[in-house]
Amino acid sequence: IFVFVENRAEEPILPMRLFRGRVFTMASILSFIVGFAMMGSITFLPTFLQFVSGASATSSGLRMLPMVIGLLLTAIASGAVVGRTGKYRMFPIAGAAVTALGLYLISLMDQTTPIWLESVFLFVLGAGIGLIMQILTLIVQNTAEYRDLGTATSGVTFFRTIGSSFGAAIFGSLFNNFLQSRIGGALASSGAPPEAAQ
Repeated sequence: IFVFVENRAEEPILPMRLFRGRVFTMASILSFIVGFAMMGSITFLPTFLQFVSGASATSSGLRMLPMVIGLLLTAIASGAVVGRTGKYRMFPIAGAAVTALGLYLISLMDQTTPIWLESVFLFVLGAGIGLIMQILTLIVQNTAEYRDLGTATSGVTFFRTIGSSFGAAIFGSLFNNFLQSRIGGALASSGAPPEAAQ
């Protein structure tokens, strides 16, 4: 319905002509994936650190800092390189690969993973997201027509936000489904009182 209305609107919110450009389409898809990975991990990693590693709420937030540092460093560095050289193609490719590696490494974490190794895994994930997130906006801004500059920029941000919503929802569903089937056995073997289960 949205596409139907936008194609007939005199002043569309998101002109469908933007999707004829390969750069905007790919940037939108990658932004969706980045939002999915970033929000999905940011939402549930502190929960993991609290319930599995026994960290406090404050400590779990502090233990997420390596991810933020990785994101910050690679976003600044990649932006500087693109600004100096004008070459950007390698960053989304490398960012997607490093993000996938970071997500895989995080999937290996359990209650025995030392804090320093968790920090390395989180740094890798943040570095991957940083390589790709800001560059996508720069790419779209530099390839869009002047009349579409604001729309194209906000369009990429919109798809990242939609990806974030999907990421939080899907990771939440997975978390809930796995928890339902495993919580009983885990509580029985731990000897935790029923009050703790509540």
